[in-house]
Amino acid sequence: MPSWPCQDLSDELTWKLRLISHGLWTVLAVYADEERCDVLDLATGLRRDDPGEYARLLRAFERLSASGPPRNVRRRLRGRLQRGPAQA
Repeated sequence: MPSWPCQDLSDELTWKLRLISHGLWTVLAVYADEERCDVLDLATGLRRDDPGEYARLLRAFERLSASGPPRNVRRRLRGRLQRGPAQA
């Protein structure tokens, strides 16, 4: 996966972006100088210890990049149910 340095001029921290997946949306891991990123550490550990869960995580990132962040469908449905179908 490619990574790009990104300079934050306000506090002189260098941030790095790592491409995880892209489609209609781009999923990036963002981390600072320490070279440690929780998301990447999780993925690396799963790839080593549980390949099935690693594949599941990658599919989730692919779905996210294809369709965007999840929306709260329940909240919209609840509002329609309270107002009734004619008013929705």
